[in-house]
Amino acid sequence: MPYKILIADDQKDNIVAIYSILNHFDKGLEIIGAPNGKVAFDLAKTKNPDLIILDWEMPVMTGLDAVKFLKSTPETKEIPIIMATALTSSENLQEAMEAGAMDYIKKPIDRLELLARVKSALSLYDSYREIKRQKNTIQDQAEELQTKNDELKKLSIVASKTENSVIIMNSIGEFEWANDGFRKIYGYSLDEYKVRFGKSIFEISKAHNVEKIVADCIQEKKSDSFTTQHTTPKGKIKWIQTTLTPIVNEDFEIEKIIAVESDITTIKEQEEQIILEKKKSDELLLNILPNETAEELKLKGTATPRHYKSVSIMFTDFKGFTNTCSGLSPNEIVSELHSYFVQFDDIIQKNYLEKIKTIGDAYMAAGGLPIRNKTNPIDCVLAGLEIQNLMKEIGEQKRKKKMPIWELRLGIHTGEVVSGVVGKKKFAYDIWGDSVNIASRMETAGEVGKVNISETTYNLVKEYFVCEPRGKIEAKNKGKVEMYFVNAIIPDLSENGEGIIPNDKFRKILSVL
Repeated sequence: MPYKILIADDQKDNIVAIYSILNHFDKGLEIIGAPNGKVAFDLAKTKNPDLIILDWEMPVMTGLDAVKFLKSTPETKEIPIIMATALTSSENLQEAMEAGAMDYIKKPIDRLELLARVKSALSLYDSYREIKRQKNTIQDQAEELQTKNDELKKLSIVASKTENSVIIMNSIGEFEWANDGFRKIYGYSLDEYKVRFGKSIFEISKAHNVEKIVADCIQEKKSDSFTTQHTTPKGKIKWIQTTLTPIVNEDFEIEKIIAVESDITTIKEQEEQIILEKKKSDELLLNILPNETAEELKLKGTATPRHYKSVSIMFTDFKGFTNTCSGLSPNEIVSELHSYFVQFDDIIQKNYLEKIKTIGDAYMAAGGLPIRNKTNPIDCVLAGLEIQNLMKEIGEQKRKKKMPIWELRLGIHTGEVVSGVVGKKKFAYDIWGDSVNIASRMETAGEVGKVNISETTYNLVKEYFVCEPRGKIEAKNKGKVEMYFVNAIIPDLSENGEGIIPNDKFRKILSVL
């Protein structure tokens, strides 16, 4: 029978988005939409869904109020509820869980997280219904224990045919009997288990930190469930879900306690695998896309092109790369480039720049996107100086070892660009505009070991750096362009006045720009 899922959200687009994700996961699902908590509550009573996904903030009746109504109504109180919300503080989540929600999904909704939580909720609800069905069967039979003690044999016959573990305890929680399912789950007979772990449910509950649940269940004389871990004799770790049911006589005194247990290890492993795969996919996506763009892509499936008025673009290129690599094998070339680019990555990340791409021995990065800021020209120049200083240090080390020295040109320009994601299967984040071309010319017209900047960038950073005017230099397809070398940070803003590392005074200036 297909699952039936009720989605309540005052934004129709959100319902459509969730429906699209779930329909892609299982086209047999029946999806019911509701514009607010009141309609969701009414539909839940008549449609009897297997799962309800509630938005927190809705008109007429909020998602939180709907949870309270649903959990206080007999025909809907057992339906699992997932809250979809951007309110993820511990107080909000605690309030939702105390009201009866079983889980939550952060907004904006992540496809993999939604699928993982929905699968988990449906699986656990199936397990709950199956356990409840078996529990009801056992309860029906256990009622006869009030008058006929020999009816336990009938219960034993039924219990022995199930894969679940069924345990019968006396009124003080001491183990009396267990079916064959007990050995299948635990790997011990009941007698072996009692010798190793304890003779009563209270001894076991202390070890598993569920003593209060067990005590409340027996004191209040009502069923309750909990989940524990168990290690079998062969060292296998299992997750076990236990439902305790006290059996009372006509005087409302406990005569027996029945525990029905299920091995839910597979469900737990699937949940952990889903979480692991989501983490891997997120990390992979963030390796090729900015965080903001990756999140938009995961949510919508597409990324919107964006226009930026002020972005600082950096290009680097190794001088005489072909000649320098003539004596190296392909593997050595790739290894050498990798060693440089990894260090470039660390420098640009530290200076709030975004790596755009590498093309052969060329490296491209930009500041001021995807998060706009006013400090991007300064950030970019600081990164450029640090990269060239790194190249100088590596060069000195190689010179001592009489190894070939790699020399780097570096150029920076600030201006307008458009950013976006291109590609269908292999996404690529890139930027376009004449500013990109000018930045490239700054690199080709530069000199090794120097940070070459355009006049535009110079006017934005000249108060903070020691700059050397170069005059107008011929740039391919751009004619003569005013250029400057940035030689250092001005002494007053650098550590020990050396012009290499920004000091606290400089950092404070950057923090308020």
